[in-house]
Amino acid sequence: MSDIAQRAQVSQGLAYRYFGSKEEIFTSLIERAQSFQLVESALAGAGSPCERLKSLLVTLLMPGSVEMEFYQFSMQVARDETSPASLRPVLDKMGMRFRQVLEQLIREGQRLGEFRTDAPERLAIAMFAMINGLTLLGVRGNPQVLENFPDADLVLNLLRT
Repeated sequence: MSDIAQRAQVSQGLAYRYFGSKEEIFTSLIERAQSFQLVESALAGAGSPCERLKSLLVTLLMPGSVEMEFYQFSMQVARDETSPASLRPVLDKMGMRFRQVLEQLIREGQRLGEFRTDAPERLAIAMFAMINGLTLLGVRGNPQVLENFPDADLVLNLLRT
């Protein structure tokens, strides 16, 4: 908690006034992620499946963006063995939903001839893994990586016919 208070530039007492523990902070952030509708809006938004997926990728793959950092935080908490056990099912559900949305957009894009005809499940898993890796690189902020950071079009080209 002292590290968190220091990074937030508040006193440790003030941090404890709002959160009783680090676990409460994690829970609050994950609850925020559940209400974070970025993925669902990509599914329900206007435009072709390719356009909706591109919009999602543009938002997630913007180095230094809140969305990128928030997504990567959620993934980190999901992988961290020391994370509160109560969060794991919530994070697993979020990850599963994200993959389902990717798969649905890919299926729709395949029906319209926008994406290659490989198995949608395979393509969604590959896209999910790529997004995870790219957000991790973007959050770390290595200048050499950021200088050549892939954009949404480059990532989408891996799906296009």
